[in-house]
Amino acid sequence: MHTTAFATLVFLRDASGRVCLALKKDPIHKEGAELEQSKGKWNGYGGKKKADETILQAAIRELREESKVTAQEEDLELVAEMNFFWPRSQSLNPDMVVWIFFLSKFEGQPQEGKEMCTPTFFEHHEIPYSKMNLADGVFIPRLLQGEKLVWDVHFGKKNADGSVYYEDKGRAPAL
Repeated sequence: MHTTAFATLVFLRDASGRVCLALKKDPIHKEGAELEQSKGKWNGYGGKKKADETILQAAIRELREESKVTAQEEDLELVAEMNFFWPRSQSLNPDMVVWIFFLSKFEGQPQEGKEMCTPTFFEHHEIPYSKMNLADGVFIPRLLQGEKLVWDVHFGKKNADGSVYYEDKGRAPAL
């Protein structure tokens, strides 16, 4: 039976607008499937929502667990909703829905943790897209320019230029 996992991804931004990324120690996973290529890639902080929590609660919990940074739910800025379809998925429903947030108001400095390596703040033009997951290099620049996105992202398909295939749903993200 196909199940959709619900997850969060938070990109910390410092006072000058730089974006905090850290290398993932483990691959992105969902029951019965892993995206092995995600291990060792630069990413923000996040993970799957627990049954007894909201998306905002999950974002704050995952951020604290992975970076030791604390923040308030009301300071999360929702910037995207991504519906990810794994390469071998036969379902019309996404394998994972990820709500993506920017966060500029937080307490503490991000630290290495069990799941993420030592964090680094990058200027926009320094973000290492070639060392990130394929879709990141397509949507993160647009988010940094102020766009709000809702996309279906299909890892098993590619555009003519070799980039990951996505469909813009033409609406603003919502919880």
